[in-house]
Amino acid sequence: MKRTGMFALIALALGGMGVAQAQDYSNWYIAPRVGAVIPDSARNTETSLFTGLGIGYWATPNFAVDFEWTLNNADYESDSPRRNREWESVGLGVAGRYFFGEQGSAWRPYVMGGLGALRHAPVS
Repeated sequence: MKRTGMFALIALALGGMGVAQAQDYSNWYIAPRVGAVIPDSARNTETSLFTGLGIGYWATPNFAVDFEWTLNNADYESDSPRRNREWESVGLGVAGRYFFGEQGSAWRPYVMGGLGALRHAPVS
């Protein structure tokens, strides 16, 4: 199996586990994020792990607010002029989700809007 395909498969498996393990603490919940960043050829970085942590609060039965922190450290490719360095991305965000339908139903579509910031830079 190609390395990229293997990363995608692992990311899908872990991402599903994170959703299934989200904990409900009254109105608060925790939602871990795990995935893979697969860059294009112009980025000169290798495929890397993407992680994060989301904390949310149910304001009403149909409205939730999420706060999220994410991190990605990608190594530069060996033929890059910046090899032996990493491309680091750190993100912060907040989002609101409005759910349609009854609480507890199997199908609850939602609309979502949010704001976020991403800092990225090469680091040693």
